[in-house]
Amino acid sequence: MGPPDLLHAHSFVGGYVAKYLSKKYSIPYIITEHYGGFIKDKIPKHWQADLKNIYQSASRVIAVSTSLSQKLSQYTSIDAQVIPNMVNTDIFFPRKKLIPNLPIRLISVGHLTHTKNHTFLLKAISKLSTPFNIQLSIIGKGPLLNVLQQQTKQLGIEQQVNFIPQLSPSEIAHEMHKSHLFIFASKAETFGIVLIEAIACGLPIISTPCGIAEELVALGAGKIVKTEEEMANAIMEILPQIHTFPPSQLHEIIQKKFSKKEIVQFLNRLYKEVIKH
Repeated sequence: MGPPDLLHAHSFVGGYVAKYLSKKYSIPYIITEHYGGFIKDKIPKHWQADLKNIYQSASRVIAVSTSLSQKLSQYTSIDAQVIPNMVNTDIFFPRKKLIPNLPIRLISVGHLTHTKNHTFLLKAISKLSTPFNIQLSIIGKGPLLNVLQQQTKQLGIEQQVNFIPQLSPSEIAHEMHKSHLFIFASKAETFGIVLIEAIACGLPIISTPCGIAEELVALGAGKIVKTEEEMANAIMEILPQIHTFPPSQLHEIIQKKFSKKEIVQFLNRLYKEVIKH
């Protein structure tokens, strides 16, 4: 078996190795960047010196979101092509049965860490004018579980918030099928896969402006908020209009841009372009 026609590295660390192999064997390489350190502006100085050279030597550089592409440009002057992450629409699809209108079920998914900013969600729930009709499920595990549980008590919403340990993708989809709305408050995301999973399940989203969120909202999938008050207001505004977000139409947004079929087609075209040159 001879050498491959193309190397595809994920993140600049893999790109460093790909650059070495590319030079040694005359094989082109491309890089897909996912690293969250760019979004957080936490790239160690001893890495920064090599970044531009690694990216400029690549035949193509891909970022998984527009916000990440913009950050890459700041560090490397590279104009990265945006090809998003994909969602498994065999698992994440709209529910097939109607669910009761009350209680209103909100859901969020993410590790219980400072970056995911669950305190933001809890404060937003505490500000709702009709709190006892609303239930929030937070799926994930992490070091802040006890802290967050204590905060629900301090805010007087412990009866409304349910912490669910980390689940498999199919189990997460099942929980989404029992929910009306997905809320997300992360401080920084390179993409935010849970957002497209939720929309694929037919849920509108309310999110902070992180990762892919603003692009999804621009497609008609929900609202962007920046404060707890804005999130509380957005929840109350969107709930009476919840039926104006047909699950099948939300799912179609994801099918057209983020399904396995679409992303594989993008990559195949890209691979062929690079190999021809």
